[in-house]
Amino acid sequence: MKKSLFESVKLKSWIALIVLIPILSSCLKSSDPVPVTPTSYASFYHGSPDTGGLDILLDGTKLNSTAFAYGNYSGYASFEVGANTFRFTPTGSTTSLKETTFNFENGKLYSIFIINNLANIETMMVRDTATALSSSGKAGIRLVHLSPDAPEINIYTTGSNAKLLFGSRQFKTATDFTEIDANVYTFDIKTSDGTKLATVENMSFASGRYYTLVVRGFVTPPSGNTNTITLQQLVNQ
Repeated sequence: MKKSLFESVKLKSWIALIVLIPILSSCLKSSDPVPVTPTSYASFYHGSPDTGGLDILLDGTKLNSTAFAYGNYSGYASFEVGANTFRFTPTGSTTSLKETTFNFENGKLYSIFIINNLANIETMMVRDTATALSSSGKAGIRLVHLSPDAPEINIYTTGSNAKLLFGSRQFKTATDFTEIDANVYTFDIKTSDGTKLATVENMSFASGRYYTLVVRGFVTPPSGNTNTITLQQLVNQ
């Protein structure tokens, strides 16, 4: 049986986040047992293409020191197990755009995506799990479709070994992780009828690493908006 990867992943810190693990009292004697604090882990990604910079608040406490802008990714940070209520506001404002409570389980990892257009802004949480890669020279990859006006899409690799990598993916869906050869790829985003929406060149995938490909942006941006549909690579581990 393949072992789970993400239950024991080494986590990257998000400097601006407050780590919500209580500090052990210095009064503990050296012979006292050290209590184990139940801990969960989550990352944030801003994928709302017409929403400006955000502040992220946890139970009223702001977590970021600078604006969390479109396309920003936090990496994983630790949170208390149980109900965590997050509020998302424009940077420097107290006006809430969205408030959501997520229940985190001990030792589990989650990705929280801020999605849709500003008028319909929402959040999507994905539980992050994967199995160990089958051999060296492989990378793990998944797809998250966050383009609010895009139809069902297909992702193809290009070149001499061109193939369909992810097929028939709808807005607000995420795939499981799958294996690819560690290499450099160019991708085409196409509709189900074969219309090419975008080409993204020279994405590198290293052996033993895990990645999320985010389809983001508008097929037809509103006036004054330049966030056209593309792929963004996020490193999970």
